[in-house]
Amino acid sequence: YGGKCIPKDIKALIQFANAQGVDLKLHKIVEEINNQLMKDQDIDDPEKFSKRD
Repeated sequence: YGGKCIPKDIKALIQFANAQGVDLKLHKIVEEINNQLMKDQDIDDPEKFSKRD
């Protein structure tokens, strides 16, 4: 993820699309991968995920 808003925006977009009967498979996969990367690296805040050392 690239910051705090992007995860919320992706989730909102997926929910909105689902309500309209649209399946955003690519967005769902991106969300799953990003969530797994954050989990694997023990990152609970997307803002930390986007910062480089």
